[in-house]
Amino acid sequence: MAEFVGYEFLRDRWRLPVFPITRPARVMPVTRVTAQADMLLVPAGVAPNTNNPLDHVLFAFGF
Repeated sequence: MAEFVGYEFLRDRWRLPVFPITRPARVMPVTRVTAQADMLLVPAGVAPNTNNPLDHVLFAFGF
Protein backbone atom coordinates (compact mmCIF):
# COMPACT_ATOMS: atom_id res chain seq x y z
CA MET A 1 0.00 0.00 0.00
CA ALA A 2 1.25 3.48 -0.78
CA GLU A 3 2.20 5.72 2.09
CA PHE A 4 1.03 9.21 2.92
CA VAL A 5 3.58 12.02 3.05
CA GLY A 6 3.57 15.61 4.28
CA TYR A 7 0.56 16.93 6.16
CA GLU A 8 -1.38 13.66 6.12
CA PHE A 9 1.66 11.72 7.36
CA LEU A 10 1.94 14.06 10.37
CA ARG A 11 -1.82 14.04 11.05
CA ASP A 12 -1.97 10.25 10.92
CA ARG A 13 1.26 9.55 12.81
CA TRP A 14 0.37 11.69 15.82
CA ARG A 15 -3.42 11.31 15.54
CA LEU A 16 -3.69 15.09 15.44
CA PRO A 17 -7.18 16.49 16.03
CA VAL A 18 -7.01 18.75 12.97
CA PHE A 19 -9.13 18.91 9.85
CA PRO A 20 -8.37 16.41 7.10
CA ILE A 21 -6.77 17.82 3.99
CA THR A 22 -8.82 17.75 0.80
CA ARG A 23 -6.07 16.25 -1.36
CA PRO A 24 -3.54 14.27 0.74
CA ALA A 25 -0.17 13.46 -0.83
CA ARG A 26 0.60 9.81 -1.34
CA VAL A 27 3.66 8.05 -2.76
CA MET A 28 2.66 6.23 -5.93
CA PRO A 29 4.47 4.78 -8.97
CA VAL A 30 4.20 7.93 -11.11
CA THR A 31 6.85 9.92 -12.99
CA ARG A 32 5.73 13.36 -11.81
CA VAL A 33 3.52 14.96 -9.17
CA THR A 34 -0.02 14.44 -10.38
CA ALA A 35 -3.14 16.04 -8.92
CA GLN A 36 -6.31 13.98 -8.87
CA ALA A 37 -9.71 14.93 -7.50
CA ASP A 38 -9.08 13.34 -4.10
CA MET A 39 -5.32 12.77 -3.91
CA LEU A 40 -1.92 14.15 -4.89
CA LEU A 41 0.22 11.40 -6.40
CA VAL A 42 3.91 11.85 -5.66
CA PRO A 43 6.88 9.92 -7.11
CA ALA A 44 9.12 8.27 -4.53
CA GLY A 45 12.07 10.42 -5.61
CA VAL A 46 10.24 13.62 -4.65
CA ALA A 47 8.69 12.46 -1.37
CA PRO A 48 10.49 12.41 1.98
CA ASN A 49 12.05 8.97 2.41
CA THR A 50 12.34 9.13 6.20
CA ASN A 51 9.95 9.25 9.13
CA ASN A 52 11.57 12.47 10.32
CA PRO A 53 8.70 14.89 11.02
CA LEU A 54 10.72 17.90 9.86
CA ASP A 55 11.14 16.37 6.40
CA HIS A 56 7.37 16.00 6.15
CA VAL A 57 6.73 19.55 7.41
CA LEU A 58 9.10 20.92 4.78
CA PHE A 59 7.44 18.77 2.11
CA ALA A 60 4.00 20.02 3.18
CA PHE A 61 5.20 23.64 2.93
CA GLY A 62 6.57 22.98 -0.53
CA PHE A 63 10.27 23.44 0.13
